[in-house]
Amino acid sequence: VSRITTRHALRLLEAEGYIQKAQARRLVVIATSPARRDGWFIESMADIVAMVGDAHLHIQSWRKENSATDAKGFGLPISAPLHCLRGILSRDGKPYARSIIYFPPAIGSRLSRRVFDDAVVFRVVQRELGIRIDDVRLTVWAELAAEDDARDLHCRTGAALLVSQLQYWDASRAPIEIAYSRALASEGRLSTRLVASPRSP
Repeated sequence: VSRITTRHALRLLEAEGYIQKAQARRLVVIATSPARRDGWFIESMADIVAMVGDAHLHIQSWRKENSATDAKGFGLPISAPLHCLRGILSRDGKPYARSIIYFPPAIGSRLSRRVFDDAVVFRVVQRELGIRIDDVRLTVWAELAAEDDARDLHCRTGAALLVSQLQYWDASRAPIEIAYSRALASEGRLSTRLVASPRSP
């Protein structure tokens, strides 16, 4: 296999707690079974896919909406209408997150409601438009549930939410989508790894 594949496999084994690596040293096997994970470990797009897992996306709407913040994130005038997909993610029939995804006109105008047959929406964009996503940024913060959150997630208004925002760009730094997930804080936990020095690519 290629060195890139080997490097990725070793990172996955490390993330699962099977091995431990240190710079300029040999790796060490530290476990024969995966370590208990508190939350979802996010280090790659594959981890995002694993986090969504077997979830089902129930589409509520596909229409143009205004969002000044997201229009600005796309480098558009704040009054520019954006294509917006709204839905509810559920597992075993139980809703666990609201999904709100904005697309710039150049992307949204080439999509339709019927193509969103996958809970991992960036895979739909890649499949339908042949776009390769090259860069992703994850931002997480806390909010209190509004009335529409309470209705869709079967919680009380004011309940604690964990909100995650994923921004996607292609290789030319053109923005592809801005996706929000609004989940009950009691149900959501994300983990990542910080390193003291940058890893080699």
